[in-house]
Amino acid sequence: MEDFVTRQLTQACDDGDLAPGLDPRTEAVTLLATAAGLGIAVLAGQRTPSQATTILYGQLARLFSKVEEGPQK
Repeated sequence: MEDFVTRQLTQACDDGDLAPGLDPRTEAVTLLATAAGLGIAVLAGQRTPSQATTILYGQLARLFSKVEEGPQK
């Protein structure tokens, strides 16, 4: 999965969609670790699904300037 996400982020970088100065591999690891940690936090009752979604969208907004901080309604 790490390789897949890295490839996607590398392509986004090549297309000019990734924020400048970011390393695709590092960001892939960060996204995957964040998603896994948030899943555990939801299961443990530390976060609501809505909180987890907001946090994940925040990370995506940091990577991609075209992503809003929250799901589209």
